[in-house]
Amino acid sequence: MGNGFIANADAFSVATQIYVRMRRVTGRVIDAMYVVQNKDYAKYVIALALESEDDELKRSVERLKSLVDTIPEEPSQKEKIAVVKVDEES
Repeated sequence: MGNGFIANADAFSVATQIYVRMRRVTGRVIDAMYVVQNKDYAKYVIALALESEDDELKRSVERLKSLVDTIPEEPSQKEKIAVVKVDEES
């Protein structure tokens, strides 16, 4: 999966801002590292943040939306199994 932080430093920065603001506004906590590692989770966090109707969160979400295409897709279960099998053969 690699280090999503290095590949997506901008997305990580925005995710940490969303983390702080969501915790203050809604009491919810997100996993900022996982946001930059999983596009589906990033989309979930975007939806969650928009539900709060907080202006600052909306601005951060717009920034994250522009970066979401740089976030990798979560590998399918089949791909995960293939990786494990290759690792075991090494």
